[in-house]
Amino acid sequence: MKLYAVHNDRVFEYLSHTEYQRKDGSAGRLATWRAMCRECGASFQITTSAAIGTVVASKAFARVHCDLHKRPPPKRK
Repeated sequence: MKLYAVHNDRVFEYLSHTEYQRKDGSAGRLATWRAMCRECGASFQITTSAAIGTVVASKAFARVHCDLHKRPPPKRK
């Protein structure tokens, strides 16, 4: 069974999850998702918390470009 997330008409495919240990020693889980670049169609991956409440609210799903086409961060004044 495949799992997908849709954000602003963009489809993200769930790939896997990774267990990790937080700084406080508690266990955590990260989810890895794949999407396609709006510019060239190349696939790229994002990582979110695997907790469903955090997945729904994650800003990572706003990403629309691969590393080659993403905009540089704004310069600080």
